[in-house]
Amino acid sequence: MYELCNSIMEIVSDAGAFLAVALNEVDREWVIGKTLGYNIVSPEVLPYEIGNALIAMKRKGRLSDREILRAFNISQRAESTRQISSCRNTFCDKNRYTV
Repeated sequence: MYELCNSIMEIVSDAGAFLAVALNEVDREWVIGKTLGYNIVSPEVLPYEIGNALIAMKRKGRLSDREILRAFNISQRAESTRQISSCRNTFCDKNRYTV
């Protein structure tokens, strides 16, 4: 007989999930709801992916310079504290956090 440890499933996150929360997009609450209670892991290049996505949005005319800076700052705050709902709570260690 095997016994399960008190382990929490890990979810790999990408720039899209952070941006949905930071930009208050339609999927924001869905992302937060689906990740609550799980460990979120992300690659170390996440800030660069977020930056590239924001630049692409600017080139398409979706965001102003001010909106880009605000979204990037929110995503970095979220990433440095490691909580995808930083617009709501706080993140943990450098590459993992519990939401």
